[in-house]
Amino acid sequence: QVEQVLQLAEHSLGNEVQGQALVYLLDDDDQLQPSLRQGTLASADQPDLGTARWAFDQSEPAGMFTDTLPGSAWLYLPLKAPMRTRGVLALRPGSTRSVMLPELREQLETYARIIGQSLERVHYVAVAQAAMVGMESERLRSSLLSALSHDLRTPLAAVYGLAETLTAMPDLPAPAHDMAVSLCQQAQ
Repeated sequence: QVEQVLQLAEHSLGNEVQGQALVYLLDDDDQLQPSLRQGTLASADQPDLGTARWAFDQSEPAGMFTDTLPGSAWLYLPLKAPMRTRGVLALRPGSTRSVMLPELREQLETYARIIGQSLERVHYVAVAQAAMVGMESERLRSSLLSALSHDLRTPLAAVYGLAETLTAMPDLPAPAHDMAVSLCQQAQ
């Protein structure tokens, strides 16, 4: 599902700015990882990972028409979500008008927040599914142990009953009587 969110975001926002849009996401070690589409860009056209990391760390826009690296060809917007920042959206507009006008800039920042919220929802769906699988596994394990315990108790009860019967027999040889007594003691 994350791939669907990324693909839709990059395609839609690329069209919106009539340029390029790439999404940087966090890996398991909380390091920003570039979009898979970044490899399709010429090295001179690629966004700067350091600037993307700064936008992520500061949770502030960076790059084109911002206070941080205003001369950059890319605009970096953090993907803010309610619980944490989920990544960075890097935009290279075909025209500077789409990031220069305040209302269009606000629209792009709103898109970035929506993408961040979507990624957070996908994350928590995965967490919930993992929790459900864990709970179901525990329930199955408990059920198996209960059934196994029941299956073992029934024959043990029969052995215990037989041992008690044997200990009550007066003509039982001494070694057999001792074994029957031992079985009764061990079964308790």
